[in-house]
Amino acid sequence: MSSWNPLSSRRRTSGGGRAPLKLPSFDGDEAELNSYINKLVNLEDCVKKLSKDAKKFSDLTLSVNRCEKKMTADLSNSSLCQQDEELRKLVEEWHSFNCGADEASQELVMLVHKTVVEPVKRFSGVFSEVRVATRKRDQTLRICMKNKEKVQSLQEKEFKTAQYVVKLEHSKIDLENMFLDYKRQVASLKEEIPQVYDGRIDFFQPCLEALIKSEISFWGDETRLFNSLMDTCKQQRERKLNSEEQQQKRFASLQALSIVGTE
Repeated sequence: MSSWNPLSSRRRTSGGGRAPLKLPSFDGDEAELNSYINKLVNLEDCVKKLSKDAKKFSDLTLSVNRCEKKMTADLSNSSLCQQDEELRKLVEEWHSFNCGADEASQELVMLVHKTVVEPVKRFSGVFSEVRVATRKRDQTLRICMKNKEKVQSLQEKEFKTAQYVVKLEHSKIDLENMFLDYKRQVASLKEEIPQVYDGRIDFFQPCLEALIKSEISFWGDETRLFNSLMDTCKQQRERKLNSEEQQQKRFASLQALSIVGTE
């Protein structure tokens, strides 16, 4: 952030012990303006982190689902699952769940891009405009200081000819016009930068609300898919229990037969 912090409006005094020329001061205006500029610098840092975190979140979301989908695909093709029909069916259901979750993850990533990444990119254009405006302000101030030194130098000349008087008057006019331009630039920045900063909530709140709703929808879909998988597991357990119960009944029936000897 410090690379563009435009708090560079420092007054320079000319050397040689010369008294500085009395000029209008804008320190009061600049103090308030520079306070908002510092806030905008911090806001830009926050916006950059938000964009970076959103992209990282998207990458990790896709990565997790792809890793789990690969794991279930490898299991489905393994000898471990091929040798047991019930285990194979369970893993296949699990793989179907991961395929559905992967599609939902891709949709979530698309929504993250629309609700966060793209809006942040549009908002970041404001910071570039502010940098251009503040650099123009600093350039105008440097010209003012240069004109000030020129006027001071002319005023200190001992021999004042008609040509000197004309040149001094022109220099004063140039200095006055440049300071008026500088004052207009400061006033414009003082009005517009607070509007940008104060409007940050109105801009980002709908974006983050949309992201939260997208995540709620995503995790809702994940929960429904997971519950479907759990139903499959439950049904398999019930079938297994029923099979064991029937087998126990068969054993009991066999033991009850008269042809089964007992000691």
